[in-house]
Amino acid sequence: MPLPQDALRELWHAAAPGRLSPWQQARALALRDASKEINGGHVHVSWIASKLLKTDSTGLAYSAESPCHGSVSEFLQKVAEDPDWFPGKHSGTSRGPAPMLTSRKRRRIAASAMTQKATGLEPSVEETIHRCPAATWNPTTKQPFSDKTIRKVFLAQCYDFDPSRPWKLQLPLQRRFLPADVKEHRLRMARRILHSHEQGSSSQWWSRNVVWLDPCASILPRTRRQYDRMRQADLGNKRRYISDDARGYSRNLRGPKEALKQASHEAMRISWIVVLARGRMAIEMLPEDWALNGDGMAHVVASLPGVLRRMLGPGSTLPRTLFTDRGTGMYSPMGMVVHAYADAVATAGFRLYWGANAAEQAPDMGDLLLHETAVAWFRGKMRRTKPTVVPWEETRAQWAARASRCVKAINSEYNAKGLCAEFPARLRKCMENEGERLAK
Repeated sequence: MPLPQDALRELWHAAAPGRLSPWQQARALALRDASKEINGGHVHVSWIASKLLKTDSTGLAYSAESPCHGSVSEFLQKVAEDPDWFPGKHSGTSRGPAPMLTSRKRRRIAASAMTQKATGLEPSVEETIHRCPAATWNPTTKQPFSDKTIRKVFLAQCYDFDPSRPWKLQLPLQRRFLPADVKEHRLRMARRILHSHEQGSSSQWWSRNVVWLDPCASILPRTRRQYDRMRQADLGNKRRYISDDARGYSRNLRGPKEALKQASHEAMRISWIVVLARGRMAIEMLPEDWALNGDGMAHVVASLPGVLRRMLGPGSTLPRTLFTDRGTGMYSPMGMVVHAYADAVATAGFRLYWGANAAEQAPDMGDLLLHETAVAWFRGKMRRTKPTVVPWEETRAQWAARASRCVKAINSEYNAKGLCAEFPARLRKCMENEGERLAK
């Protein structure tokens, strides 16, 4: 039975709002062939587009608007690649509302991200929004597109050398190892603590009686240039947007570590101490003139009872065993304790786990030390907690307030209690790995 005339007309002239009807599609192909004949085989897409009309908001009538050059070019390409094409054929793609993140916006975002990398910056959502406010603006929500949406563009349309090798969020090349003698030292220490020391294998004892202590420092940039250096260096061990064929490219390698450690006229050093005990951690800022030596660590130990009482409560019985690394100000390179530090420990009523000679403690054991995990928690939280001003204008007082908020969040959100009982398990894992570093 033949279709009624009205139904047949609708089939030819109706389409989703803002699209080409089957009639206009057929017209586009006729114009393409005419353009080829007139122009010696060349297709003038803009001329074809000017002769076509899109459907209006109802999809049942034509508007006065012609399709853009890109849409017509894409349509003609799709037809050329499909020998079974016919007017009105549906590709199976969604016919819902047009996406707010258009192909043009995606190209702008991708271009911005690749430009950032080409000029020495690590591509970021924040910088892309700053550079491309129009392309990253969502007219529906009246806000920039979400971080997740913008990062998807990075992974789909950005590349280092070859467009067919888009970025992946992956680690840069790393080459680190432990010498055989250090691995053997780690094994001897683990066996000694677990099998020879009283309570060495008791996680409860470590949780109740040990204070983990570590002096640290942070660098605050004083200029935008120093901030950019520090940001690149801070990306060293993180996954980054890198094409497979460009992992050795200089822009994809690590930044200078010195930017995160050395004070200068463009960078200010803030010294602080991390304290971990009984499922709580604290960060205490040290004086501006504090130095990492025996006298400096004596100052830290003298203030430690007050720090612990603020952490654990004024009426708490304090843990009295200190465990640190064999760092400067506490031990000599051979493992002997620094006298000023040892005297301060005794005066404050504490004791050192290894006593006056820590030669049995492995020199390279950051993956085993619990306070190193606490430091990593804190530094990560600080990176994610933005200053209230631009980073190169943040003062010591503002940094201290931000640090206080981060520590409060860590004590509330992280399993610091479990961490304080974890040391024996780490030692056992070290033994299972024959002294190798623990997997992160």
